[in-house]
Amino acid sequence: MEQAPKLALKGVSRTFSDLTALSSTELSIKPGEFISVVGPSGCGKSTMFNIIAGVLQPSSGQVLIDGKDVTNQSGHVGYMLQKDLLLPWRTVLDNIVLGALLKGGASRAERSEGVALARRYGLG
Repeated sequence: MEQAPKLALKGVSRTFSDLTALSSTELSIKPGEFISVVGPSGCGKSTMFNIIAGVLQPSSGQVLIDGKDVTNQSGHVGYMLQKDLLLPWRTVLDNIVLGALLKGGASRAERSEGVALARRYGLG
């Protein structure tokens, strides 16, 4: 029996004015599968990840997680950019607990864990 995809893109396209960043993109990643997305600058990698994360709306197509349509919905996935881009207007601790802040606020325990991690990695 074929395992259903953990993440699937079905015909995802994105245009910006007259520029096509993605054209009818298909992707299927099974649970536990590891993939790499490689390509030259400007080929649409970040656009695709922003669509998957729900940060950017596709011009057409669907994003499915475990078979559920999550197109245009954030909070289902996260990803790390290839550059170390912090939000310069936030403190180091607020950058560390950013995921929790985006989900409604960082608890005292999450902030404590953030401080411990900062110290562990020499940022204390």
